[in-house]
Amino acid sequence: MFEKITKKIDPTILVFILSGLGYAITYLYQLGVYHFYQIPSFLMDIDLTKIIRNVLFVSIIFVVGYVIDAFYKESDLKNYLVKNIVEKIKIIEMPKSLSNILQFICVVCSLYFLSKYLSSDLKNPTYLILWIVSQLGYFITKRYGQAALVLFIIFIFAYVYYLGYSQASTKDTYLMIKGTNQIVVEVNKDEAILMKIDKHKKIIYPEYQILKLESSKVNQLKLETVKTGRLTVKD
Repeated sequence: MFEKITKKIDPTILVFILSGLGYAITYLYQLGVYHFYQIPSFLMDIDLTKIIRNVLFVSIIFVVGYVIDAFYKESDLKNYLVKNIVEKIKIIEMPKSLSNILQFICVVCSLYFLSKYLSSDLKNPTYLILWIVSQLGYFITKRYGQAALVLFIIFIFAYVYYLGYSQASTKDTYLMIKGTNQIVVEVNKDEAILMKIDKHKKIIYPEYQILKLESSKVNQLKLETVKTGRLTVKD
């Protein structure tokens, strides 16, 4: 299957697709980070190094798939993907009463997590991930194989976004400008984003300052690594 795809797709287009996936992964991850700190997304600067790293990651996955494909005929691999995944979801057999109970639980959880996500001012992506998982469970119990597969792909991209948010929310060590309460939360090519914190209350104030790294003032600043513990952004 992979071999057939690569023969049909021009190498230039294939590179474009891999680059697009790498950019999408980088963007979603960074979007999650900026979401946690409540920094506007238009300040995001997607670094080329990060894109290249994610392109390499996607390329490795593609190469692994190509190698696996080399050991199977196209029909064998296709049958494995379709019959052993999609079709198995369709033929899941369980007592009707149990199926109804599981579907009810999935629907209740889905509505709960969706309401929590929509009602949250900060739109916590944890609830989004749990909503997708609940929906995925519902589709599986209903034996909607193709819908479950599509939702799983959506889950992968949503999870990348969640990882960025989670990484920022669990970070406990920052660079701090010595003699101030300002920490560096993000560094782009030629600028750093600073935010004020309260070390005792473990909060970050939702105010930011952009420091140009090319400025002569940077040489006058002294930075120190500070263990702050996990911080939360003040509502």
